[in-house]
Amino acid sequence: MLPQNPVFRSTYRIGVQKVIPLSRVGAIGIISRAIRKAGLYRNKAGNRYEIQADHGFRKRFATILKLRNDISYSVTERLLGHKQNLDLSYFRGTREEIFREFRKIILDLTVSDEERLTLQNRLKDEKIDRLQFEKDSKISGLEETAKKLLERIEALETERKETRMINSKLKETMNRESDPSNPYFPDGGPFDTRLVNLEVEEINADSMVVYDSEFGESINVVLRKNQVYCTLDKSSTCKHVLFALANPEFYEIVKKNAIKVEV
Repeated sequence: MLPQNPVFRSTYRIGVQKVIPLSRVGAIGIISRAIRKAGLYRNKAGNRYEIQADHGFRKRFATILKLRNDISYSVTERLLGHKQNLDLSYFRGTREEIFREFRKIILDLTVSDEERLTLQNRLKDEKIDRLQFEKDSKISGLEETAKKLLERIEALETERKETRMINSKLKETMNRESDPSNPYFPDGGPFDTRLVNLEVEEINADSMVVYDSEFGESINVVLRKNQVYCTLDKSSTCKHVLFALANPEFYEIVKKNAIKVEV
C-alpha cells in the first residue's frame, strides 16, 4: 500500500483531481448515516454512545480475534496494530503467515448472510480439494512405498537363491576335494587348487585379492563386464570366484553393482 492509492478515498475526478484518502471525519459520517439508515439503536450514556460509531468495528474485530484459541496472541496483536508489546519485538511473522491466520476469521467478520454462505461454500470446497489432494498424495506415497518394498522383496529372494546356490556349490566342491579317492580331483587345469588353500588377502571397491597358499600366489577376482571374473583362470566360474562369492562382504559389493551371480 502506498499513500497515492489508499483503500478508502474521498470522491475525486479521475485524471483531474489528486487522490485524497478518506478522512476520519468522513468515515464517521458514512458510518453514522449507515447506522441511521439501517434503523440500529445505540444506548447513550451522557455524551457518549455505548458502542462508538467507528471504534466499535475495531472492538468487534479484537473480540473475534481473541475468542479464537487457534490464533496466537502475537498474531492477534500484530493484526490489531499494537506495538507496545515485548513479544512483537521478537515475533517476525511474514505477510503470508499473518494472512493465513487472518483467513480463519473472515467468515466471522462477514456481515451479509448471502456473502457468508458463499464464503462458507468456498471454504468447504477448498477444504475438500485440500483433503482430496492430501489423500491422493498419501495413496501415491503408499503405492511408491509398496512398489519399493516389492522390489526389495524380489531382490532379497534373488539373493537368497544365489547364496543357497553358492553354499551348495561350495559344500559340493569341498566334499569332492576332501575325498582322496575321487577321480575327478583335480578338476583340470594347471592352476586348480583346493578351497581350503584359499584365504582373503584384500577386499576393494570392485575386486578381491585371494591368496592361494598351495601355489603361493595372489589372484585377483574382479568385477568386469557385468560378471565376477578371475584374472588367473580367465573364468567366471572357477574356484577363486566361488571362494570370493562365499565372502559376505564381497557378495554385498557384487549385489550393489547389480551383477547376476553364476557359479
